[in-house]
Formats: sequence, C-alpha cells, structure tokens
Amino acid sequence: MENNTFQKEENFSHKKSKNLGTGIIIIFLIIVSFFIGYFLLQPVDQETFTGEDPEKTHTREEEEEKETEEEEFLGEVLIKWTEKKAINNMGLINPDKIADNTDLYGYYKIGEIQKGNYQGCDLIMVSVPCRDCFNSLIFILGTEKEGKFIIFDNHSTIPKYYYENETDYFLQELTIDDDYVIGELDYPETIIGPTERAVLRKAQHILVKEYELLLKEKDEPQKFFLHPDYGQAYTDYLHNIFFKAPDYTIVIYNLVIDFYHEAGYPDITWADGTLNTQLYKSEDLSTLMAGFGISFEIIQGINIEKELYEIGKNNKGDKVYFPIDSNHEILQTTYRAMGGFSPSEGREVSYEEFLANKPIFLWVDPFGRLIKFTNSSFISHAEMAKPVIYLYPEKEEKIRVKVEPKGGITVSEPEYGQGWEVVAKPCGELTDPKTGNIYQYLFWEGGGDFYKQPEKGFVVYKEDVPEFLISSLSGYNFNDKEIKDFLDFWLPFMQKYSYYFITFLETEDMDNLAPLNVSPKPDTVIRILMDFSPLEELIEVEGFEINSPEREGFTLIEWGGMLRYKK
Repeated sequence: MENNTFQKEENFSHKKSKNLGTGIIIIFLIIVSFFIGYFLLQPVDQETFTGEDPEKTHTREEEEEKETEEEEFLGEVLIKWTEKKAINNMGLINPDKIADNTDLYGYYKIGEIQKGNYQGCDLIMVSVPCRDCFNSLIFILGTEKEGKFIIFDNHSTIPKYYYENETDYFLQELTIDDDYVIGELDYPETIIGPTERAVLRKAQHILVKEYELLLKEKDEPQKFFLHPDYGQAYTDYLHNIFFKAPDYTIVIYNLVIDFYHEAGYPDITWADGTLNTQLYKSEDLSTLMAGFGISFEIIQGINIEKELYEIGKNNKGDKVYFPIDSNHEILQTTYRAMGGFSPSEGREVSYEEFLANKPIFLWVDPFGRLIKFTNSSFISHAEMAKPVIYLYPEKEEKIRVKVEPKGGITVSEPEYGQGWEVVAKPCGELTDPKTGNIYQYLFWEGGGDFYKQPEKGFVVYKEDVPEFLISSLSGYNFNDKEIKDFLDFWLPFMQKYSYYFITFLETEDMDNLAPLNVSPKPDTVIRILMDFSPLEELIEVEGFEINSPEREGFTLIEWGGMLRYKK
C-alpha cells in the first residue's frame, strides 16, 4: 500500500510540475504576442528601425524603377545596335516629294530596343535625299493602339514643319514622340579632349551618307584621338573633329577658343606692350560652303621657326605669330580675298595700310594645329549662300552661263572655270558634257558684304517662317520643287530666335550684285536673294508687295540667301 501510495504521489507531483511548466510557457507566449502586436500596430520609425533617414528610404520597387530610369537615360542597355540592314520600302514618304536621287532613298533596320519604352521593337531609319543633303527619320512600328509609325523627333532631322503642315509629304499616319531620348545618341554639347584646354563644342549632326557625298573624292578621315567615353574621334581634310554615332550619323565638334574676352575680341598683349582691342575671326567659310558648317581656317605646310615670328602672347601665355615676309602667301591670299576693300569701312584699302593694321595672327591650338585669325575689318560678314540657277529651255539644247558677283565665286558645282556650259532639258535636268555628270541646277557661292540690307521687309514669328516662305516663293512663281529645295536649305538656319526680319532682293537688284550672262537668252528670268536677320524682340518695319513675271518660254529661276555672321 505504501508503495502504491508513494507511486501515486510521485505521479501526481510529476503531473503538477508538468502542468506548471506548460502554464509558464503559455503565459510567456501571451506576453510576447502582446508586445509583437503592440509594435506591429505602431507607426514604424524608419530611422530607429533601419538606422536610415526615413526621407532617404525607398521601397524595392521604387529603387528598381529609379535604376531603370537611369539606365534608359544613359542608354547603357536600351538599344542593341545592329549592322545597317536594308529593308523593304514601307511607303512612309510620298516619292513625289523626294529629290532626284531616289536610288539613295531607303529604309534600314539599325537596332533593337531591349529595355524601356517600346521594348522589343526594331529601330528603323529612313534616309530621305534632298538637294545636296539627306534628312533622316528614326522610328519604330508600334501597335495599333500606339499608331503604326512612331517617329522619334529628337533623333530625326526632317523639320517638324513637315509633320504638322505638309499633309501630302507622308503617306501614313504618324505618331510623334518628342520626349523619347536614346542615351547613346544624345551626345553632350561639350566634350573635353586629350587635354584640359581641348574643349570641344557640338556643331552639327549629319548622316554618314551625307558626309560621304560632301567628302567626295577628298582624303579619307584620319583617327584624331581616343575619348574614354565616346570612342574614336576623327578629322578630315576640312579639319572637322567628329565621332561616328551608332545610328550611322556623324557628330561634328569644334574647338572652343579660350582666350577671348566676353566682348568678342582675343585677349592678346602685343610685343610692343599694347593690348589688343580689335576683333579677329578664325572661321573658314569654305567649310560652310562645303556643307559642314563653319570650322577653323587651319594653315598647313608652315615652318614656324623659319617663316613666322612672335608678335605677342595671349592671356594663357601662348605665343601668337605673324609672317616674317610681308609678301608671304598667307598675307597675299587674305588681301586678295577682300578684293582690296574694307567691308567694315566701305572703302578701298592699300596693301601697305592692310599690313599696318595687324590683318592676321596665327596660333597653335591644343591639338598642334596652326590656326589663322583674321582682323574683322578685312572680313566680309556675309556670304551669298547657296545661289542656285535652274534652266528650263523649251527644247534640249546647249546653254552657256556666266555669273560675275562682286565678291567673286568661292564655291561652284559643277566647276565654274571660265563659265558653265551644260546641256539642258525642258524638265530642268542639266548634263555637264565634260564629265557626263547630271545636275538639277548650277550652284555657286561668293562674298556678299557689298550692299546695305534693305529696310523694307517683314517681321515673322519663328513658328510662321515656313508658311511665310512658301507664300512668298509662290508669289515669285516658284514651283513646288524649287520651294522645297529652298526650305530644305534655309529652314535650319531660322529656328534659333523668336523672330526674324526677312526681305528679298529681286531680279533688278541681283543683276547689279551678280550680273548674269546666258546664251541663248532666256525669255523669263526670275532671280531672288533672301536677306534675313534674327530678332530678340518685335520691331516695326514697312513691307512691300511681292510680284513676279509669269513663266513663259525658256525660263531661268535663281534663288539664294544672305548668310550673315556676328561681327
């Protein structure tokens, strides 16, 4: 019995101890649950909980979205670029609106969008030949919801005017995305070259095909320097500095001259201790005439030690030079270019007076190139840019044309020589019998600071310039083809300022500035020269009536413009 009693008490005691332990555990769990619930129901103090500033803490989704946006902006993985591959004509552009080289009109796949908006779409480029140039569109084929053709305006060179106004230019419905930026095509406005002073500013963006045509038979581009971010930089016979972009375009940069005062003149102390107070320009207008925009006038083949002497120093401590020989070819060429005439003073200048006024100086740039700077007093600040002559005889015949502008001819196509002689067809097609080359017009350019800009004209808002030009040229009885050629060349020069003063010199004025001799003699001659100036604000001017003779018989049409530079 005792044993049995003992066993029961022991079992009871064991059960009692076990129940007590279970109770303690239950109470502990209840307390823990209470505190967990309490903290879960309180606002989380991010700084206490994570050790981070709550204003700087983001969700994982926000961080991923931010990273994606940065990647898209930088263009690091946005596009997979491919070899340029010709594809079928997609019927986007009206063939009647394309210039004569229709064989150069083409569609190409150039890449695939791998990340960001439009992921999975092919990137397509169409090259559109215009007079002496190419326009390009970069676009994708979207869904029915987005619209079939989505044009990326930031990476296309066709003026927006054509999207909005030329309803018959495009044959398909378009969607314009003017916010979309492809990082790898978004070249910066300035790039630092191999040294701190080799600062380059973006000047122009053109198609490789256009560049190749402009280059023609000249030397092939040479490697210039290697940039850590943008790759190989090149230079050519016109001394352009450029990069080849992955969309088959050329991005041209110019060196920033770093020793100029804000007033626009170079900070130079001459050898006699006096400070320079005159304006000097280093632009080479021949590069503009070649179609590249203005570059520098770089002199080659000069032995600095033997042919030049130090005439002063700029504010960076660089030497500036002048020819030892007062009859050096550089000086003779400069004097001949101005025709012995000072555009700024409107009078003739002797060679001795020319030399006495420090007409030029030369400077070695950070790339080791010798750049010529010309005294602004001896520079024409305007060019008769892009005058072109169309010939429409009544039958196919040989025609001889001579033009004698006061400023001389600086560039011509075909080669002017002693005058042009071409075989012309009624449709306007011209054949050079010497080479067999076919042209749509005769092209020339020359100096133009030989008249005062007319006071009568028109003040036009930038947005209204295309419509105004079309209306004006129609008033001069230009046909659609001639109007398009005019717009293709001049509209890009008239996009920067809010307003423009625009006027026209007509046939009688042109006959005085650039006498024309044509054999056989045309029945109708219509010649105009547009002169314009940018305006920061509206001004009041007196207008005039635009009228022109009707086109009858053998017709000659000529248009050009005055391209003015800041003095």
